[in-house]
Amino acid sequence: MNKKVLLINPSLPPSGWLAIEKLPPLGLAYLAAVLEKEGVEVKIFDNYLFGKKNDFVKGLLQEFDADIVGIYCSTATYISCLEIARIIKESNPDKIVVTGGPHSTLFPEQMLNSGFFDAVVLGEGEYIFRDFVKSHSRQDWRDIKGLMFKENGNIVSTGRAEFISNLDDLPMPARHLLPMDKYPTVVEFLDISPVYSLNTSRGCPFSCTFCSVKIIWGRSYRSFSPKRVVDEVQLLVEKYGAKGLYFREDNFTLDSRRVIEICRLIKQRGIKFQWVCESRVEHIKEDVLKEMSEAGCKAIWFGVESGSEETLQLVDKRITKADALAAFSLCKKYNIKTGASFILGLPREKIGDMYKTLIFADELDGYWTWFNYYLGIPGSSLYDMVVKEGLYDQIDANGIARIKTKDFDYKKAMQIRRQIMLIYYFLRPKRLLRLMLESFRAGTWQDYLIGALKILKIYKVFL
Repeated sequence: MNKKVLLINPSLPPSGWLAIEKLPPLGLAYLAAVLEKEGVEVKIFDNYLFGKKNDFVKGLLQEFDADIVGIYCSTATYISCLEIARIIKESNPDKIVVTGGPHSTLFPEQMLNSGFFDAVVLGEGEYIFRDFVKSHSRQDWRDIKGLMFKENGNIVSTGRAEFISNLDDLPMPARHLLPMDKYPTVVEFLDISPVYSLNTSRGCPFSCTFCSVKIIWGRSYRSFSPKRVVDEVQLLVEKYGAKGLYFREDNFTLDSRRVIEICRLIKQRGIKFQWVCESRVEHIKEDVLKEMSEAGCKAIWFGVESGSEETLQLVDKRITKADALAAFSLCKKYNIKTGASFILGLPREKIGDMYKTLIFADELDGYWTWFNYYLGIPGSSLYDMVVKEGLYDQIDANGIARIKTKDFDYKKAMQIRRQIMLIYYFLRPKRLLRLMLESFRAGTWQDYLIGALKILKIYKVFL
């Protein structure tokens, strides 16, 4: 197939957002790998990384005369996605422009009615987009499940495609199309570099009300086999020189047998690297943790979310504070560092609940602790409740809601968050020292900037 495809990861809009963490867009890399397997020439441009003005696409299309342009769209990058598509259509009206991603999947009619997109890919996109690229005419689009497009002014939906049942059928993500040397390569917990990220599973069977991950990946948990996972690990270590890896997925430890087999394969192959993963607290078991430690696991991030049992019930987290305490205790036993992520300012939460979270965070005393502020993201049941009950003072152009309740508004909640961070880090000065050392230990100006921003989030309470 002699078609050319350009894949774009848009930047954040000029104001209102700050990209603290810039990771390789593995979703686009998977799309590209599937297309390359079909003989398609593919180029990826990650403007989330480079942050160029959106008219960069004009010059890019002069250099790479793509037949089809695919633009990833999250809620945060919606405005940039729209602007890039507009520029393409105005300067190259014959180009086929397609969008996919969580925002496009949630609001396909909105994307099509903008007039800048020929089609929307719904959900998990690798095979849908492959079949779209392989199609010979618009008449073929009706036969491709997972598409939405306009025909004679009317919106046509072909229904949702089935999820990929065997993820091992996917080729390795096309990291060779990404500027891997340009991405920040350090993470909390690890004092080595480079550290690269990978994903080994999709789908989540849980029902956290603030989460919208099911929009793309669904509720059914699917995972790459242990052999496929360790093959990718070995590739990253041997080809890209990875000293560390970050398994960036909510449910890495959900299947204990799979985790144990991954760890044993790592040891059998003699692959030497350090790694970090994410987990729910109730999935931590001592036999699994022992295997993880022996295979190089140095830290685990946990979504603890709140120190209030009432708030945990509100978000349907289905964990207790006792679960978190047990998990953190086990990790300390095996010298695995812990990270705790909390959410402040949830709708129906009381100000006292936020301070309960502070007290519990101090009790857990994780190696790294982060307090997030809740913003309503489309696609979650909590967002639907916020909109229905009017618990917001603003919904921006991206659809993101700033919470307002009888107890606090966005400004008040942000002030409380800064106070909580200040108190937390000064309760035990070692935490502040650790934060400063961790934040500034890397050697590039981008890493120093990220470190400075993290500390400024604490200092800002004085402003």
